[in-house]
Amino acid sequence: MTLPQPIGLDVVSPQDQRFFKALGVRIAELRKAQSFTQQQLAELLGLSQQMIASYEVGRRRVPISMLPALATALAVSIDTLLGTGSSAVKREIGRASCRERVS
Repeated sequence: MTLPQPIGLDVVSPQDQRFFKALGVRIAELRKAQSFTQQQLAELLGLSQQMIASYEVGRRRVPISMLPALATALAVSIDTLLGTGSSAVKREIGRASCRERVS
């Protein structure tokens, strides 16, 4: 059994760790799609470049209160940012369908 790992002063479950790492990957992908550097995104959000880097690798958790500004800066919906938008759901359905055909 894997024990939750601390992030900052909080204890984070393995499921939360996976979520925040995946969120970080999406942030990086969306940032690059907008042709922003980490520094440029940081300036739009009033953060440091190091904070953006920490979010992108899942080292720090993105505060819920930041999601609207982050989604706006990246020109996507919060659903898309979180990976729950219709295109993300369609991708996951497609993956499940592929797995079923392979099985």
